[in-house]
Amino acid sequence: TAVFAVDDEEVRKYDSVASISLTVNKAPTSGLVVLEPEIGFTLETLFKMSCLFWTDDIDDFPLVFSFFSFFEVETELQVEGEESETISTSELVEYRLLSDSFASSHQAYLTEGSVERNYTRYVEAEISDRYGATTRSVSNLVEVRPL
Repeated sequence: TAVFAVDDEEVRKYDSVASISLTVNKAPTSGLVVLEPEIGFTLETLFKMSCLFWTDDIDDFPLVFSFFSFFEVETELQVEGEESETISTSELVEYRLLSDSFASSHQAYLTEGSVERNYTRYVEAEISDRYGATTRSVSNLVEVRPL
């Protein structure tokens, strides 16, 4: 409860106090995101991602789930000048595997993980309540090997 006081400074005849109750919506909490199996092959193994044990106020249900994966895009830029130079950059690009579903689990084929990271990948889940309060959570790492 927040209390606001109003004071009439000119006349000093009236002092007023009013109270107002504000409800704050909190995002879902206390859950985890599980990705299985632990090892698989790109575009061959169907991976299951699940959101487990998420809680919120009973009035905030139903919860809505989205799942995301990421891949790295590498770009080389040739810079011309007195001495030619190549600049390499990489960017992590997010793509949606499932969007705004009441289902707390989903199955999808994943692309291979990067060699530098021993072919490991993860997914992220976004868990939202009916009022839009949202939490993002990362799954465990799995190995997604090339065929």
